[in-house]
Amino acid sequence: MEETLGLFASFGTWNWLIMGALLLCLEILLPGFYLFFFGASAILTGIIALNFPIPWQAQCGLFVAMSLINTIA
Repeated sequence: MEETLGLFASFGTWNWLIMGALLLCLEILLPGFYLFFFGASAILTGIIALNFPIPWQAQCGLFVAMSLINTIA
Protein backbone atom coordinates (compact mmCIF):
# COMPACT_ATOMS: atom_id res chain seq x y z
CA MET A 1 0.00 0.00 0.00
CA GLU A 2 2.81 2.41 0.86
CA GLU A 3 4.54 1.61 -2.42
CA THR A 4 1.43 2.71 -4.28
CA LEU A 5 1.25 5.95 -2.31
CA GLY A 6 4.94 6.52 -3.00
CA LEU A 7 4.26 6.05 -6.71
CA PHE A 8 1.51 8.66 -6.63
CA ALA A 9 3.67 11.01 -4.59
CA SER A 10 6.49 10.77 -7.13
CA PHE A 11 4.11 11.28 -10.06
CA GLY A 12 5.36 14.76 -10.84
CA THR A 13 4.83 17.41 -13.46
CA TRP A 14 6.88 15.89 -16.24
CA ASN A 15 5.10 12.56 -15.86
CA TRP A 16 1.77 14.29 -16.54
CA LEU A 17 3.18 15.84 -19.71
CA ILE A 18 4.68 12.53 -20.88
CA MET A 19 1.45 10.66 -20.14
CA GLY A 20 -0.53 13.28 -22.08
CA ALA A 21 1.79 12.99 -25.07
CA LEU A 22 1.53 9.19 -24.99
CA LEU A 23 -2.26 9.35 -24.86
CA LEU A 24 -2.33 11.74 -27.81
CA CYS A 25 -0.01 9.41 -29.77
CA LEU A 26 -2.29 6.48 -28.95
CA GLU A 27 -5.21 8.54 -30.23
CA ILE A 28 -3.49 8.71 -33.61
CA LEU A 29 -2.98 4.93 -33.70
CA LEU A 30 -6.35 3.80 -32.36
CA PRO A 31 -9.72 4.55 -33.93
CA GLY A 32 -12.08 6.91 -32.16
CA PHE A 33 -11.72 10.27 -30.49
CA TYR A 34 -11.88 9.27 -26.83
CA LEU A 35 -8.23 9.30 -25.69
CA PHE A 36 -7.79 12.87 -26.91
CA PHE A 37 -9.73 14.22 -23.93
CA PHE A 38 -7.60 12.34 -21.40
CA GLY A 39 -4.40 13.38 -23.15
CA ALA A 40 -5.43 17.03 -23.18
CA SER A 41 -6.40 16.83 -19.50
CA ALA A 42 -3.03 15.29 -18.58
CA ILE A 43 -1.15 18.00 -20.47
CA LEU A 44 -3.22 20.75 -18.85
CA THR A 45 -2.61 19.19 -15.43
CA GLY A 46 1.12 19.15 -16.13
CA ILE A 47 1.13 22.79 -17.22
CA ILE A 48 -0.81 23.87 -14.13
CA ALA A 49 1.48 21.80 -11.88
CA LEU A 50 4.52 23.47 -13.48
CA ASN A 51 3.22 26.91 -12.56
CA PHE A 52 1.71 26.17 -9.15
CA PRO A 53 3.26 23.77 -6.61
CA ILE A 54 0.26 21.59 -5.75
CA PRO A 55 0.35 18.20 -3.98
CA TRP A 56 -0.20 14.99 -5.88
CA GLN A 57 -3.71 14.55 -4.43
CA ALA A 58 -4.76 17.86 -5.94
CA GLN A 59 -3.08 16.96 -9.23
CA CYS A 60 -5.06 13.71 -9.44
CA GLY A 61 -8.28 15.51 -8.56
CA LEU A 62 -7.55 18.19 -11.14
CA PHE A 63 -6.93 15.53 -13.78
CA VAL A 64 -10.20 13.75 -12.97
CA ALA A 65 -12.18 16.99 -12.99
CA MET A 66 -10.69 18.18 -16.28
CA SER A 67 -11.21 14.75 -17.85
CA LEU A 68 -14.89 14.84 -16.95
CA ILE A 69 -15.30 18.40 -18.17
CA ASN A 70 -13.45 17.73 -21.44
CA THR A 71 -15.36 14.52 -22.10
CA ILE A 72 -18.76 16.11 -21.47
CA ALA A 73 -17.95 19.28 -23.43
